[in-house]
Amino acid sequence: MIKDLEEWTSVLTGKVTQIVLVGWDYERVLAGIRSFSLNKLILLPAPQKERETKIRGAGRTSWDYAEKIKQAISEVMKVPVEVEPIHPYDFENIFKKVSSLIKREQREGSEALVNVSSGTKIMSAAAICAAFMCGAKTCYTIPEMEVYEAEGVKETITLPMLIGFKPLQVLSNSALQILKILKDAGGRVETMKALGEKLGWSREEWSKLSYHVSKLETYGLIKTERLGRELAIQLTKTGTFLTSE
Repeated sequence: MIKDLEEWTSVLTGKVTQIVLVGWDYERVLAGIRSFSLNKLILLPAPQKERETKIRGAGRTSWDYAEKIKQAISEVMKVPVEVEPIHPYDFENIFKKVSSLIKREQREGSEALVNVSSGTKIMSAAAICAAFMCGAKTCYTIPEMEVYEAEGVKETITLPMLIGFKPLQVLSNSALQILKILKDAGGRVETMKALGEKLGWSREEWSKLSYHVSKLETYGLIKTERLGRELAIQLTKTGTFLTSE
């Protein structure tokens, strides 16, 4: 059973790329994939580790399940399938990887749907954050029974997008330009003057520089540091995430 499926299928009418976290819940992952439209599949398992194989047994690692799903989907649905490993406990790299994949698929005209039914909690948290920041939808398959380990399939539900808010889309072109300049400068400039010179703005635009910097700081995308009479400007971790490709 899929809650809100009728509402969602009315939205997912174009090309859909499913980006799927792959942990150790094969049936739930597969159920989620089958629940929605699919033109392309990207699987994100943990890399194959000898220790994991010893603990879980041959054929039961995250990577093994990803390969099994790839074979099943490729043969039955005839859609392209990519497999890209992610570290199961590295929030920053998972966020960047998922964000990059969503943006790539959006540029190519596909809608991204991120399935967070499996994997570690860090994998799910990072993927949900990336989906939210990029304006992508997410879904989760609830297990039939969950004790120490999840077993079976109960239903797949959709998760809210917080009214579709996309942080970068509420910013002005000038603010976006500042973020790009900071990114190109390695994430930091030491003075407002240096920032203004890199922007190459007109005198009129220069007068609004402080306003845009203040607005970006309010959004938590940059931070400023007073160094004597100068003000250094630096991307925050969130700002770095959002400007990464």
